[in-house]
Amino acid sequence: MDSRTAAHVLSQIGALLNVKGEQKFKARAYAGAARSLIALDTDDLAPLLRSGELADTPGIGPATLSVVRELVETGESSYLNQLREGIPAGLLELLRVPGLNTARVQLIHDTLGVESLEDLERVAQNGELAKLPKFGQKTAEKILRRRPSKPTSFSRTS
Repeated sequence: MDSRTAAHVLSQIGALLNVKGEQKFKARAYAGAARSLIALDTDDLAPLLRSGELADTPGIGPATLSVVRELVETGESSYLNQLREGIPAGLLELLRVPGLNTARVQLIHDTLGVESLEDLERVAQNGELAKLPKFGQKTAEKILRRRPSKPTSFSRTS
């Protein structure tokens, strides 16, 4: 398992923790661990894991180390798969819309029941989105004009 792939998985975990409304420090820990792995820039994390060097790497804690260990041993993360369960795929696509962060996506979902890009477009067009706190007509118009950024791989096949 190379460091970039493992970092990508840790980043996905952090993003999903945000979407699920988990404690912010937990999501930040996974994002920080992802940055630490990228800095290692290695094609094989197994030797670093075996030697204990990975456990001594700043930014890698017991929880993130456990995920990396599982990735090295199996090529998958059961924690990532568990987090993906119950989250509508469309909700993850909303995170790609410029101007929407996890807090805004959560508000839109919880208040208006938006679970897809089509739902978002509908509530932006019918004026419901503009009525939400910290939104407004200009924000709704910007969202309608924008297209999602490059795809993220939150798919269940990665």
